[in-house]
Amino acid sequence: YSFVLTYIDPVPEAQGCDYNCITCLPCPVNLTEDSNPISSNVYQAQTWIQSAGTVSSSGDVSMRANNYIQLNQNFEINLGAVFHAYIDECSN
Repeated sequence: YSFVLTYIDPVPEAQGCDYNCITCLPCPVNLTEDSNPISSNVYQAQTWIQSAGTVSSSGDVSMRANNYIQLNQNFEINLGAVFHAYIDECSN
């Protein structure tokens, strides 16, 4: 006999958090994302996110933090990129 276990993410909007179904770890308190380019993903923090990175022309980046998102002087969004910033609670 063989069987397949399927994993279903109970909180799909927790993408980008250190969410773990076993330990229920929350999103980080603060997050700095300075990659160049910033990988397409959802980045979340409980308090704030800051970035001096670059969203490439093929990038799709979302940032979500409860208090603020600080885009530093070197932060850049290239033509054709998709960027969303949400002042909202972390979905952990």
